Amino acid sequence: QCSFFVVSGGNKTPDSNPVDKTYEDKDSLMRAFFAGTHGDIRDSVWAKLFRRESFADIRFDTGLSIYEDGYYVYQCLKKAGKAVCFGTPLYHYVQHGNSTTHSGLDEKYEGYFAMFGKLKSDFADDGFIRKRISNREAETALWLLRIMVNNGNKKAAWELRKRAVAAAGDVI
Repeated sequence: QCSFFVVSGGNKTPDSNPVDKTYEDKDSLMRAFFAGTHGDIRDSVWAKLFRRESFADIRFDTGLSIYEDGYYVYQCLKKAGKAVCFGTPLYHYVQHGNSTTHSGLDEKYEGYFAMFGKLKSDFADDGFIRKRISNREAETALWLLRIMVNNGNKKAAWELRKRAVAAAGDVI
């Protein structure tokens, strides 16, 4: 994984959390993936190189309506023995106003929570990682809540508020 620039509306902003580190075992890989809001090993496929022969059997989960890339990266990390992160920004992430991340969430946001459910089931016996997943779930619910309020979708906003409260309860 390398660091990146976010390019949007003519502006080029460097990554706010560049990571320059090598992770040499599965425990450190999982902790890095679930660290903070986005993780030290980010949950997107862009800005990464994967060794084809190591991950040829892993496919995107077509049952997820959104966030398939996050679950794909997670599956790769579960299988990997090592990951290297470069703090140097080598990738330009161009954001478009009509991307999936910025539109259509009213119909698709449940996909995030389907993915969190899959992750929690994988870590049924690891309270530390489960709390990290719940933390990310609560942060995602709050992010989506803001979007739904701005879109005037009161029903979805109410459901997301309940999800944020429930997920936050798992963190405490």
